[in-house]
Amino acid sequence: MVKKALIGLMTAGALLSAAPAHADQAVVWSLTQFTEPAGQVQAVVFSEWEVGCTPSGPVTSRGFTAPLQWTKDGEWGRFAGYATAVERPGKYLAVFPCADGRTATGSFTVTQPTG
Repeated sequence: MVKKALIGLMTAGALLSAAPAHADQAVVWSLTQFTEPAGQVQAVVFSEWEVGCTPSGPVTSRGFTAPLQWTKDGEWGRFAGYATAVERPGKYLAVFPCADGRTATGSFTVTQPTG
C-alpha cells in the first residue's frame, strides 16, 4: 500500500515537473487602457517572447461588441487585433487562451462620454 502511494506521488511529481517552466507565469500583452464608448480597443501579444504566448482563440470581453480576432502581423511573432467597445462606461475584463494552456487576462475602461 505504501509502495503504491509513493509511486503515485512520484508520477504526479514527474508530470508537474514536465510542465513548461513558464506555465505559471502571467502572459504579458498590451490592451488599450481607456477608450470612449463605441471606441476601438487594440490588443497586442508577442508569441516569441517568453512572457508572451501564441493565441489559440479570440480575446473576449463583456466590454466588446464582438470578440477581438487576432492577426499575425510582424516580427517576434506579433499578433494584434481590434474590437469595438460597448457604449456603457465601466471597467471590463478581457481574456484569451494561449496555445500553451495559459489564459491571458487584462482590463480596460470605457470612459464617460465627453461633451
